[in-house]
Amino acid sequence: MKLHHLRHSFASLLALKLVMARHPQWLGAFAPWPKTTEELTASQELVGSLIKPFNAAGDSFVIPRLLGHSSLQVSLTHYAHTLDIAAALFQCYGLSKEVLHDREIGPLVHKRFEAGVQIRENAFVWSAESLAQFKPQGKPQTALSRSQRVDMTLVDWLKRCRDGEPATAVLPEGLTLEGLQNWFSPRQAVKLQERLIAASDKLTDDNIHLLSRLGHTYWQASPPMFWFSEERCKGSTDPELTMVNDAVALIKLIRQCGFDANDFVTWRYAKANEKSHKKLWRKTLASAGLKSQSELRSGRSNNPKCLGISLRAGNVKRTVLLSVWLLALKHGCGLPERPQ
Repeated sequence: MKLHHLRHSFASLLALKLVMARHPQWLGAFAPWPKTTEELTASQELVGSLIKPFNAAGDSFVIPRLLGHSSLQVSLTHYAHTLDIAAALFQCYGLSKEVLHDREIGPLVHKRFEAGVQIRENAFVWSAESLAQFKPQGKPQTALSRSQRVDMTLVDWLKRCRDGEPATAVLPEGLTLEGLQNWFSPRQAVKLQERLIAASDKLTDDNIHLLSRLGHTYWQASPPMFWFSEERCKGSTDPELTMVNDAVALIKLIRQCGFDANDFVTWRYAKANEKSHKKLWRKTLASAGLKSQSELRSGRSNNPKCLGISLRAGNVKRTVLLSVWLLALKHGCGLPERPQ
């Protein structure tokens, strides 16, 4: 145990207190544990002081503010370990449709929510009488959306790695454990993560196959971006034309996912001649609605034909999240490891 673990204890207890502050009638569930009951009884003191008197909206944002976290997702995904208990209480009262919606507070929280359902089914109950009154309704089997499959794939990879399986045996080629962990704690790029998840449902199977091929051919890990160069099109009879057409195809696909021109960042070598670079790429970028002015990246090369493409996330101009999403999309939809 370390002093840091007290932050986890604080977040876990506070999360449960926030629930009990709004639902004091549920204290009976903790009757077998007098000290816990005594501590949670004091939850009423939070109303009107730490949280609003009447409106529960925004209660959970108290946790990241007191812990100094960058987002609610970080607090609830990694620090509050009592969400399964809260979910079980809500389930006992048939309120599952009103709380903890998928992806609003992170895929791991969704897993804990499911764990709460399992606790309720295994007789974590208020009383025998209330359990007799609760009649769970069967849910019709529906096909999972692409965004749900991406969520499940990413959570499964993280769980298996945390359970001790070697990352090299779990993760696909091109993805590291650090990159996967960055997906769940993206800091400034939280909104980009949400937009990529939502974009999954806007793509067809053909779109995903094309994205997979482009990612395999042009994505580079450092710095993280798509890097278009003739060298990567050696098998083509006209490498320059192939490279340009692929860049246009990528831009169109990403824009189809709901991203606009301001979300893109283009790059060139710092030593490359700017005029020569614009001569090749100006019309191509303009046809896709992008500006021809590119950011500079370091490198020994002065090749003006190369072009980098990344997505902006606030002040962050390039991030590995795009690659993580592409790999999860490909594997979640059952595409082959390498595009054919």
